[in-house]
Amino acid sequence: MTVATSPPSTPAGLRIPPPTYQLLGAELLEAAEGRARVRFIPGPETANPAGLVQGGILAACLDDVMGPAVFSLGREGFFVTVSMSVSFLGKAVPGGALVGEATVVRAGRRHLFVEARLVRELELRLGADGRRHRSGDVDADHLREASAALVLLQVEGE
Repeated sequence: MTVATSPPSTPAGLRIPPPTYQLLGAELLEAAEGRARVRFIPGPETANPAGLVQGGILAACLDDVMGPAVFSLGREGFFVTVSMSVSFLGKAVPGGALVGEATVVRAGRRHLFVEARLVRELELRLGADGRRHRSGDVDADHLREASAALVLLQVEGE
């Protein structure tokens, strides 16, 4: 697969990768054809009072994996999330590696619909039986799932 670190045509003023990548300990693993994978290692500053990664931080991880999936389509302009629904199905601890996967499931002229999931990296590599599995084989271990609608913003030329 092709790895894309920035869109084919980055509008002026955009910072790719975004500053949140540093906060979330993010690393783009791959992005191509409306799909993306990003590794996140949230630091201790992302913890809630219980010592777990705060839910809003996990939602930010999901949002930050959906962006590269959209950019990989090579469209002109810039997209922003206008609606996102997140289901919290598990917990994450600061310092633990997470992998986000996103797919553009519908791409209209001005609206895109993207689905994403976030899983613990260890569970991607080892299933309950101790054997290696593809990421699609660990559905029961999803930490978070999200779907979002993104709207194209026209970026004016200089």
